Amino acid sequence: MNTTVTPPDDHLRSPITLDADTFLLYPQHRDFVLGNSKKLASNNRFALGCMGAFFSIFVVVGICMLVMTLRDTYEWFLVMQQGMTTTGEYTDRRISNSDDSDAHYVTFQYTVVDTRYTTEQQVSEDVYRRAEVGGRVELVYARSNPQIAVVQGTNRPPIGFIIFSLVWNGFIGGIIYVLIKYSRKQRYLEENGRLIRGEVIKSSQSKDSDGDLILKVEYRFLVPGTYQRLTKTDRAERNDLRGQPLPAAGTPVIILYDNEKLFMLL
Repeated sequence: MNTTVTPPDDHLRSPITLDADTFLLYPQHRDFVLGNSKKLASNNRFALGCMGAFFSIFVVVGICMLVMTLRDTYEWFLVMQQGMTTTGEYTDRRISNSDDSDAHYVTFQYTVVDTRYTTEQQVSEDVYRRAEVGGRVELVYARSNPQIAVVQGTNRPPIGFIIFSLVWNGFIGGIIYVLIKYSRKQRYLEENGRLIRGEVIKSSQSKDSDGDLILKVEYRFLVPGTYQRLTKTDRAERNDLRGQPLPAAGTPVIILYDNEKLFMLL
């Protein structure tokens, strides 16, 4: 049985026949294909929203890391440019234990222009072992902000933290960019795309880490106007196809198309 599909906004999309054997990689878009809806299935947006909410936690962590990195870099630069030496006294030391490694800290007091300051600094294990509570320590502080001080010989740029912060924020930023780009692409195609035919070249299945069935479909179609043949591969989670035959070569598919770089398999 054939169903003639006349999508909304006929000036953008030509009528297309939805055959009984036409395969939809995303069955939830069937109403859109049939012209019963002007929007693609909302569950895609829901999934994007959930992913956005999930990654917002990592965004907050990334922002905190960036702020701390900028603070540490600023303090390093200030001490390097305005370093003044003084003598202080160790008042405490501690070790913060974690699964990966231990962090060593020393606390010292010093006086600048009749004002007493107390500062804690993370140091190497060697500096930590040499620090004795009540012992004297040579310090370098920033002239414009005496509260910023370090043990002499330990003022180094936070290179490792800078690199880690850049990698972290770059990775999270890249994921967010992809999510936003996909969402905008889908919205644009809803409003401006047209439905065209294509066919399956081959399909295969695999399982992800959660055991979900992932269907991989390689398909092709003719570009409207130029009739150039384009080939693309797409994937989707399709647990409903467990134990079912996969779409064979030549199986009809439908593409929502705007141009050679902007289209999606439905």
